[in-house]
This record gives sequence, C-alpha cells and structure tokens, in this order.
Amino acid sequence: MSNNDGCAVSRSEEAKALGIRMGMPVFQAREILQGRELITLSSNYTLYGDISFRFQETLESLCPNIEPYSIDECFLELTDLAEAKKDLYSFAQLIKQRVERWLGIPVCVGVGATKTLAKVANQLAKSNIKHRGVFMIPNNKISSILSKVPVADIWGIGPAYQRLLMENGIESAYDFSQLRKDWIRKNMTVVGLRTAYELCGFSCYDLETNPQTKKEIVVARAFGERVKDLESLIEATCTYLLRAVEKLWKENRFAQTLTIYIRTDPFRKEEKQYSQAVRVEIPVATHDLMELQDYCIQALKQIYKPNILYKKSGVMLSDLVKMEEIQADIFYKPKDSKITKLITSINANFVSGKVRTAITGFGYRNWRMRRGKISPFYTSKWKDVPVIKSK
Repeated sequence: MSNNDGCAVSRSEEAKALGIRMGMPVFQAREILQGRELITLSSNYTLYGDISFRFQETLESLCPNIEPYSIDECFLELTDLAEAKKDLYSFAQLIKQRVERWLGIPVCVGVGATKTLAKVANQLAKSNIKHRGVFMIPNNKISSILSKVPVADIWGIGPAYQRLLMENGIESAYDFSQLRKDWIRKNMTVVGLRTAYELCGFSCYDLETNPQTKKEIVVARAFGERVKDLESLIEATCTYLLRAVEKLWKENRFAQTLTIYIRTDPFRKEEKQYSQAVRVEIPVATHDLMELQDYCIQALKQIYKPNILYKKSGVMLSDLVKMEEIQADIFYKPKDSKITKLITSINANFVSGKVRTAITGFGYRNWRMRRGKISPFYTSKWKDVPVIKSK
C-alpha cells in the first residue's frame, strides 16, 4: 500500500487478475473481493532500500559495469563478454540463480544489443512462464521477436504516443522500428527517434555508471491524521527536512534555496481549503541542519493560519552547488556543521531518523505516517531477524 495505507502501489499477479488496478484505493479493492480475504502490507522503505542495496551488490559481484535504474532494476554492460564469445544466455541464467540464492527474491533477466531491446527481453522473460525468467534477443532474430511485441510494451512509449501510433496503424514494436525516421522525429521528437534506432540494434543510450547529480531534493509526506496546531506542523516538516539534509550530504552538495509548503486535503471539498509556500534565499549555500531548521521554522510561522486542518507539508532544497562553487559573504558567518555531519553519518549507517533534533517530537504523533500492517524489518532490526531452530 502507499503512504498512510491509502492505495495499491504494488500488486501480486493474483491481485491483478482480480481487477485491482495500480493506484486503486484499498477500500475499493476490498469491495471487489466482496468479503473475501485481501492481504495487504504497508510500505517498508527501510527494508526495500536495504534489499535494493544488496541486489546491486550481488549484480556487481558478477559484472562491475552496472547502472542502477530504479530500486529494483539495473542495466549491466556485457560488451566484454560478448566480444570474448561468452555464452550470454548462460550468464543471464547465472545472474538469476545467484540473486535468488543470495537474496531469496525472484528476478527476471533480459539480454539485448541495446537498453531498449534488453527491456523488451526482460518483459518477455517476465510475462511468459516458459522462458523461466530469462530471455535473450539474438541480433538475427530482432525483427521476428519485435513483430510479436505490442507497441504499448516498448520502453518509453507512453499512452499519448501509443494512441498516435495505433491511429496510424502501428501495432507492433517491429512496425514502429520500420517507420520513416523523419516522421518519428517530427511527431515523437528525438527521444522517439532514439527508441526506434535502439529497436533496430543501434545503441543510443550508454551505460550511466555515475548517477547524475540531483538538481533539487524534495521530501514531502501526507500526514497520518490531519493537524491543526503549529507545533505539529513544525515537528513534521522538520522531520522531512532532516531526510532532505541527509540526501544533501550524500550528494556532497550545498543548498542555496529552501522552499517550505503546507496544504489542506483537496478531497475534503466541504472544508476550508488553504495552500501556501514560502521560498527562502540562503545568504551563503549551506548543508547545515541547524541553520536550515531555523529557516524552516520561521517560514512555517510566516505561512501558518490557525483553525485549519492541514493534510500535507514538504521541503525542497534547490540551487544545489559544490563546495568550490559557493559564493562567500564577508559579513556572513556560517554555522559549524560538525553536529550535522555526525547526525547524518550515524543515520546513514543505521536508520534515517535514529538521531534527530528534539523539535521533531518523540513518541506517538498523529502526523506520523500510518503503517498499520508493515512487514518485519528482516534485515535491520534484531527482533525481526528470522530464527531457524533445529534439533
């Protein structure tokens, strides 16, 4: 389930077959089952992040050239193996076996000459049980395989482009790859053109082993329960600020601008609606938590209105720069960031929020995210580590 156990954001194959859609409110999903049992789990970001890290480490044990694409997906560069005439299909099977043995999670592996073909292969490995989770598109069979792939399954082709292609009689990935390139460029921009070339086996997207630096960092959450008082708004928003600062330190960047915003619940039409944001220009770029927290509190006091039920708040750190890009000010004395460095380093090695400022509150807080059916923290809490007893 999503934040506050509101909507379905990840579904089993059985749930999909029952008609539970991505983003469907959980109460509607229960109505579909008409009283039968629906198994739901709250989001456990700590567990997912840790498993994702282990997943990437496992892949790196087999192939050093890796690009993390999302929390559960990576691209691997196999050019050296291909040039050495190695059996890439057997190597893909080895990847699947090692991930399942070391982590206990299922995985599908797709192999192709380009990123887009690899994505197509991965989709075929996932959707057809006879492939046993591994599929490879040989260069001499690209056309025959793509002729059976719907245009909707092409990586990067969204609903709008799907409609455009279908209206022009383009139904398969092969049909799309054979379109006149000037038509694609005119109607689908250079991005669509690159996709077409990739489907033909010409690589347009290199492996990005060094992730791009973030241009801004945003942390925002909907509250578990709506809040009315300024103290709760400060507690929640400063908690989100801590997470943003941890990301800032991970990127080794300094923020020149801090934006704070608050809003009510837009679905409560009968209640008074209010939404406001304030942008703070920082005199000298910083990544100090205490300094940013002072700005955050002052900003909230500026935009807060009493007797209003607030549903969400968030922070955004933007105009990020490197240390050597900071423009100093002779009249400005920056704060010592040693405490912030200590906090972020401890939280990086354990769990975010383990060490935090007292103003974020302790114990039960009604604004904290609802996670009534959270799965155990199998890899990060001693009490949740599975125990096997044998005699």
